[in-house]
Amino acid sequence: SKVWNHPASPSIVVVDVDDIGNFGNAEAAQVLDRVRRYMPRKVYLDTEIRTGLNPAADRALARATSSFGRDLTLVVRSQNLDDFRPQSFKIPPRSIIGGSAIVLSSWSANALYYVESARYSIELGNRVYPTFSTDLAGMKSATWRSYYPDFFLDPDTIPQVSGRPLLDGLIA
Repeated sequence: SKVWNHPASPSIVVVDVDDIGNFGNAEAAQVLDRVRRYMPRKVYLDTEIRTGLNPAADRALARATSSFGRDLTLVVRSQNLDDFRPQSFKIPPRSIIGGSAIVLSSWSANALYYVESARYSIELGNRVYPTFSTDLAGMKSATWRSYYPDFFLDPDTIPQVSGRPLLDGLIA
């Protein structure tokens, strides 16, 4: 119901790269280079990073990520819903992602695969990582282990920029 929805924060902009065919490390580096020109305060890179396929693209991505320092956060998704095991998360090597912060994304779902909740943080080995949505919201911890998504947030109010025009220099 739109009556009960509320808008997203105006400081959030999503760069949608679905219109970029064969999106890989070279394209991720190009997107980061273009986004950096706008001097954002915080950037979340939510894409799978595969290394070793193209050394030149890996170097370009390493250069682009290091140029952001701690202003870049890499989102690492679980391979499956309800899977919080360390082997479900493929964290790229630091040689590629530099000093970027890392947040994890994994959701608990019901029998119909509808998202029900997520954890505030996930422990992998001896390290505790925040989850994407809690980091985005500025939540560090809570009394409870999990939280429930805000389904009243109107996703249509989140500004989106298409990746292809951004790469082609058509967005001023």
